[in-house]
Amino acid sequence: APQAWTPGAGPYAVLIPCASRPEKLWPLANWIAVGQQFKAMGWHLAIMWGSPEEQKLAQAIADKTQGVVPPFLTVQQAADTLAHAQAVVGLDTGMSHLAAAHGRPTVGIYC
Repeated sequence: APQAWTPGAGPYAVLIPCASRPEKLWPLANWIAVGQQFKAMGWHLAIMWGSPEEQKLAQAIADKTQGVVPPFLTVQQAADTLAHAQAVVGLDTGMSHLAAAHGRPTVGIYC
């Protein structure tokens, strides 16, 4: 995928902490714990976002996990990035479903 953005060379996981409604959100501490587990495995970590408010949440997670917040990605770029991830953890959102459709190991969190 020529448009894939990655958080670094080597294996990486993607967290997708964004949702269309507040009741779908998962606590920040849980995202941090999951992110720290991926980092302990030696993987890079990307935290996706789509709006300015979501970017702030992604940065808060990145600050506590040594993760990377990508620049704004088009849907195609995000899809290409998800298609190459070793693992994806996300909420009930289209990007999580897209990762699963690409056959990536995906955990969907439904609150």
